[in-house]
Amino acid sequence: MASARDLADLTRIATESGAVVRLLGDPQQLASVEAGGVLRDLADRTNAPFLRKVHRFATVGEAEASLRLRTGDVTVLEWYEQNDRIRQGMAHELADAVFDAYVADVEAGQVALMVAPTNDLVRELNEKAAAYYRTGGTVTGPGIVLADGLEAAVGTWWSPGRTIRSTSSRTPTATPRAG
Repeated sequence: MASARDLADLTRIATESGAVVRLLGDPQQLASVEAGGVLRDLADRTNAPFLRKVHRFATVGEAEASLRLRTGDVTVLEWYEQNDRIRQGMAHELADAVFDAYVADVEAGQVALMVAPTNDLVRELNEKAAAYYRTGGTVTGPGIVLADGLEAAVGTWWSPGRTIRSTSSRTPTATPRAG
């Protein structure tokens, strides 16, 4: 989920340093928040090699389910339901549900990440996470106000998608849960 601008900057820096950039990823992955889609374009326009086996899932059946889902096979939703991967709720309840699941994972020592479909929801989750980490002492000291009006301080890490994470090994998976 790298933006076109980030990839251009990385390529420029690598070229100036005599390095080579190899892009690895999934051309059907969610696009970056900023302008992106470079992997998809390269996959469509070149003879790019593709992995034949999905490596990222440990739960039996999940790799196959993910491939079926990406082709639009809605019958695979039954697998996700049976394996406790689906959460439901009213729209006004979901931010709290995602954040509560995130906190539970972090406090259980799991690496976790919150993903949201809109900038407004990203902002709401960022505000919750910032308060959580400041209250817990992970984020300390004076902060600086960022361009979007949110604050960052020592211990805060912001991704280009504006998803907040702790710099510790115990970081923000809410839903869906991959296992």
